Amino acid sequence: MIRLLLLAALAAAPPTLPTPAGGCVPPSPVTSAETPPPLRRLAPRTIWPVSRGGGVVVAVVDTGVSAAAVDLRGAVLPGTDVTGGPADSDCRGRGTALAGIVAARPEGGSGFTGIAPSSTVLPIRVTDADGKLTGDRIAAGIRAAADDGADVILVATGVTAPSGTLAGAVRYAAGRDALVVASAADSGTGVAYPAAYPEALAVSAAEAAAAPAAAGVDLTAPADGAFSIGPTGPGHYGVEGAGVAAAYVAGAAALARSYHPGLTADQVRDRLEATARPVPGGPATLDAYAAVTALAPRGGPAGTMAAAAPITVPVPPGISTSARTALLTAAGAAAALLVFALAAAWRRRAPA
Repeated sequence: MIRLLLLAALAAAPPTLPTPAGGCVPPSPVTSAETPPPLRRLAPRTIWPVSRGGGVVVAVVDTGVSAAAVDLRGAVLPGTDVTGGPADSDCRGRGTALAGIVAARPEGGSGFTGIAPSSTVLPIRVTDADGKLTGDRIAAGIRAAADDGADVILVATGVTAPSGTLAGAVRYAAGRDALVVASAADSGTGVAYPAAYPEALAVSAAEAAAAPAAAGVDLTAPADGAFSIGPTGPGHYGVEGAGVAAAYVAGAAALARSYHPGLTADQVRDRLEATARPVPGGPATLDAYAAVTALAPRGGPAGTMAAAAPITVPVPPGISTSARTALLTAAGAAAALLVFALAAAWRRRAPA
């Protein structure tokens, strides 16, 4: 579902990162100062004045997450390895890359950061030494994440065959008020499991020419051009696919759960889907800002939410790129704070 690609400044299509002889991902020799295109599209900096994901635990059910990753220092819990051994290390790097998309802390000199940079990562390793997984191990990982107190459970890979064990695990997590965000297949093979189960929020990449099994995909998110961190070192690796899209949605869910701590997992899911931008002929795509800031009547259906109108700031001609960015960031913050004030006023007027 997600492949690590070595970033290359001039390469149109970065090559797939080869598995080294020792089986572990080396530090990337490339550090990008750019902001990944999906992060530019989702514009989380306009949300951060009201929510950075603080207090929310996001489980990453994959290859483990490296607590030694530079951008995740202090953000990674010990976690659980369903195959035995520590979960806060990551030989293959995939889980760390996903965790970085969700929760990487801003570091100087790089445009990369997680979408919810104050959230906490709970690593759940479900792969064996060869990087392989089974439906039963994914199921055990989902249950472990729910038992360990995860608010959001990211499953960025899956299996093609359904199983009662896996279905039961997704229901178990839902019963413990954890939102399972799972990636759909990257090709036309249908929606993978656990994404295919109704209790899971199935996510596909927004840029796919034809979303796989569109009827089974609940939401899309940008993925093209994404990059993230490796298990060690300050460098970055390119990433792609439905797993990346699911990680961005999981991060947006963390922002929403942090800003609306009284909402259940189902209500957060409703916000993500109800505020998504419609796409003709396909599943709607994530609007992270609206998912966090949209207003809804108390007890009203998610579909009645209405986000505040965007604020457009005229930028004088000839202004520098850095100054333009500062102005737009300030405008986004002002819009978010305005929504916050309106929401507070509405709550004061609402009957008890």
